[in-house]
Amino acid sequence: MLENLHFHVNLAENGLEAIVQLEANANKFDLILMDLEMPELGGLQAATQIREQNLTYAPIYALTSHDNDQTRLLCRAAKMNGFITKPLTLEKLSSIMRKLFDT
Repeated sequence: MLENLHFHVNLAENGLEAIVQLEANANKFDLILMDLEMPELGGLQAATQIREQNLTYAPIYALTSHDNDQTRLLCRAAKMNGFITKPLTLEKLSSIMRKLFDT
């Protein structure tokens, strides 16, 4: 969907892979969309490590189907910048990208 909106996209299969990509190219990323439930290392743990290691100052937004106060608090504790609920539609994603990047 992001490519359809003309954004360049890098994919990571899990949180560990995301950290490796950031270690190699931290300043390359303008935004990180982090699924909370991933194999190897989940989104909350990956975001916490990214922030603790100062790997990037890019905003990190959680992607999750769990829209509740507890999940929102956990995302804030992991120093995520925002919260996006699934299902994610092209219209919803487009609106979010316009708000973030004024496109």
